[in-house]
Amino acid sequence: MSKPLSRIDYAQARREDEAHRQDLKRIAQILNRTRALNENLDRMQLLRLTLKLIIVHKQHPLDLERLLNADPFEFLHDVLGILEHFELDEYTFQSGFYPRYTRR
Repeated sequence: MSKPLSRIDYAQARREDEAHRQDLKRIAQILNRTRALNENLDRMQLLRLTLKLIIVHKQHPLDLERLLNADPFEFLHDVLGILEHFELDEYTFQSGFYPRYTRR
C-alpha cells in the first residue's frame, strides 16, 4: 500500500535518488575497469554484466567502492564470477559462488 501524498518524505526520496545515481556511476566505472582488464568481453557480455551488477547490488548489496579499488585478481574474481554464476531467471548464485565485496 502506498503512502498518502501528505506523508511522503521528499527529502528522503531525494537522498535515495542521489544514492542510486552514485551507485550507477560506480557500476559504470566497474564496467570500464572490467573492459580495461579483460578485452575479451564482447558487447553482449558487457550488457549482461551491467544487468547482473545492478540486480546483484539490489539483492545482495555490493560494496561498490571497495570492489572498484580491489586488486585486479580479486576485482575480476567478483565481476567475472557475477557474470558467470548469477542466474537472472532465479536471482541466485550458482556453483557455490558468492562475491567477496558485499556489504556485511
